[in-house]
Amino acid sequence: MNLNIALNTIIYIMVFLFPGVLFRRFYYLGNDKNQFNHGHLLERFLITILLSVFVLASFFMVNNYMSKSYEISLVFNYSYQDFICLFSNLTSSIIPPIFNSFSKFESFIKTFGLLYLYSAFIGWVSYNTVKFLHLDNWISALRFSNEWQYLLTLPKRKVIKRRPFQKLNAQVDLLTHGKDGEVLYQGFYHKLVLNKDHEIDSIVLTNPKKFIEIDKTQENQRKIQDIEESIKRKEYTYYRYRDYKNKIIYKKHINSHSFVVSKKDIININLLYIKDINTTKKKGSSFTLLGWMNILKILRFLALATALVFLFVDFESQYFNTFWKKILFLFITLIELWLLNNIVNSILKTVYLKDANKNNQILIAFCFMVAFGSFYLNVFISLHLIWCIVIWISVLVGTSIIFNQKK
Repeated sequence: MNLNIALNTIIYIMVFLFPGVLFRRFYYLGNDKNQFNHGHLLERFLITILLSVFVLASFFMVNNYMSKSYEISLVFNYSYQDFICLFSNLTSSIIPPIFNSFSKFESFIKTFGLLYLYSAFIGWVSYNTVKFLHLDNWISALRFSNEWQYLLTLPKRKVIKRRPFQKLNAQVDLLTHGKDGEVLYQGFYHKLVLNKDHEIDSIVLTNPKKFIEIDKTQENQRKIQDIEESIKRKEYTYYRYRDYKNKIIYKKHINSHSFVVSKKDIININLLYIKDINTTKKKGSSFTLLGWMNILKILRFLALATALVFLFVDFESQYFNTFWKKILFLFITLIELWLLNNIVNSILKTVYLKDANKNNQILIAFCFMVAFGSFYLNVFISLHLIWCIVIWISVLVGTSIIFNQKK
């Protein structure tokens, strides 16, 4: 009897709890991942059960559609009566008799394996949809508990007005405790480091600077003179910030990619939101770099939306007459579009920011695009996959030899 109860408990978890757990695990990503364990245990349990019911319902609806439209079933050798029998036995604390058959048990494992993959995928898609469309900034029910993240990355439009899709850079001034008193640092916000209790442990800045205040006394004249000479030589280490009658304030650039300030040392925080405006507008062009980036962002979203629609449209063409052929074509196309996006992105930065280092990235991305595009031969010419891999490797080896010779 105890064995029956234990097995039924495991099956209950597999069926009614684990899909919701996977959904939540892949929904809370990035700086929001600590929210997976945030909140009361009962609240998390009830939400997980609710999400499991949602995932199960949507999974079987998708399976029903695919079975009728494409004769593809996500449920392996499992009928509706088998599920009824499974659930009725679970409520009676009896091991389901269908588990006495190895084939039925194997079908159960395969079916729920696909269900778990589906749960993780739906959670990941939901998170990225909410973040991409900023739905959490408009719908309070979707809002994450990391209020600092909202404050530092996307304040409400009531705080600062901006154009649609306009990016904001948060300039952070941190007043901290130092060995000789208070020290003021300034930089652009990069990310928050959270501890296991979902509390801020430290703030990471880029392009960090330190404010240095020097009194205009006789003993400090040499120091001020050295700094002024450094400014004249354009060493870009010191910048004159304020020049008063009795003192002078400099900004000292800190040579660091990521500057970490511990929360325990912070006294006060000041935020200044800087808009990306026409500082990267090319002469003779009506678009800024930000404008082009926003267009690319919209095109990426449209490409993903079109891809989802493509899967559920019937084609008379022999190349797309099965669901798996569509999946293969779509996978190759999305990789090609991703590489093309990188090429266009690098070209724009080369033109607008005069970044010559992007030229090599453009050539490398183009070579990968040509190499991976060889898999279209498998889709349209029915060339064997082995030969497509041979062509792919040949192109990559050839391009690497050319790059090495150039170098």
